[in-house]
Amino acid sequence: MADSSGSQKRPTPSELVAGANPQMAKTVALVVVALIIGIVMLNIVDDGGSAPKASTGGNAAKTTTTTGKSSTGSTPRVTTTTTGRHKLIAPAALQVIVLNAGGPNHSAANVSAAIKTSGYTKQLAAKTATYHQSGITVHCKPGLEAEGAALVKKIKVPSYTVKLAAWKVRTGVPATVQCYVAIGAVG
Repeated sequence: MADSSGSQKRPTPSELVAGANPQMAKTVALVVVALIIGIVMLNIVDDGGSAPKASTGGNAAKTTTTTGKSSTGSTPRVTTTTTGRHKLIAPAALQVIVLNAGGPNHSAANVSAAIKTSGYTKQLAAKTATYHQSGITVHCKPGLEAEGAALVKKIKVPSYTVKLAAWKVRTGVPATVQCYVAIGAVG
């Protein structure tokens, strides 16, 4: 249907829909459904905040619960997993040993006696280490970093800086010990 000027007539909207590709229409419908499902799922799962949550001091536990049908489909399946940090161990319950790792004579026994007055009473007898270091370090097993930081604050020795260090397996440190204090030369 061309007019005398040679231009073609534009098809009406109903003519466009009637001639549309059915496969393209199915694809568009599928994309629209997927978008709607995505928006609904985001609203269900979203906790309402856009920023990460602040830490609650490192002792918060995380609980995840999964529900659904079992593999047979006949019985409900519930799985609960709880992870998180432990409750802080009280100083009186923390197993500690103090080692002299090159420090002055009797320095391990003196520090041991000093931290006992701060409540660290579950101690093995102070002893000489098989290695030497400089300064004072507190080593606690993984997961006991908060206990180690508290112990560092209780050790006051003139001319020494006390540091928290990663756990190292050392000869002479029994497996039952949760934290050990190593006193080396003034450094």
